[in-house]
Order: sequence, then structure tokens, then C-alpha cells
Amino acid sequence: MIRPDVIGHIFLAALGTTAAPTTAETGVYKHVFSRLNSNCPLTYTITEDTPVGAKQAPWSALDELEISGEAGDYVKFTAKFVGGQIITVVDKSPSFSTVTGLVAS
Repeated sequence: MIRPDVIGHIFLAALGTTAAPTTAETGVYKHVFSRLNSNCPLTYTITEDTPVGAKQAPWSALDELEISGEAGDYVKFTAKFVGGQIITVVDKSPSFSTVTGLVAS
């Protein structure tokens, strides 16, 4: 199921750039994503956190994206990332960079 706090990052990973959101009407924002004309994709660190331990795959870039939707059902997506070698980590506290346009406040 597509969630509003995740799909912006997926679109950004797929397309590469975004602009600051504009207000369409009260409480509704328009987000514009554009294709980045570069051979350097945006990368993410994918983290798996389980009771046994945590693993991360640094420098992960979006490889495939499939979006599907049917009337009366949720819109769903599947994203495949490729990245660096998976490593075991102790400190799994995330850090976030500020990306303009992903969240409208």
C-alpha cells in the first residue's frame, strides 16, 4: 500500500529531482518530480532491523519500480534496489538529509 510519507522518496529515487510543493487548496499540496539528467542516481541506505540484529545495504539505488492499482483497492508498489554489500551494524540510528519538496508543512 502506498503511504504518503514513503511514496515521495520512491518517486525521488525514480526520477531524481523535485521542487518545493505548492498549495493547491487548503491542506492539499501539489508535488512535482522531474527526471534528473545525470548518470549519478540518488542513493539510500536500506536497513533491516530485526530482534536478532540489524543489517544495512549502503549506496542503494532504485533499479525497478512497479505501481499497480485497481478500482476499490489500494494502490500498491514494488521497488527493487541495488546497492553495496550488506553489512551488520550496531548503531542503526537513522540520519536524514533535508530534501526540498518531499513534505509540505
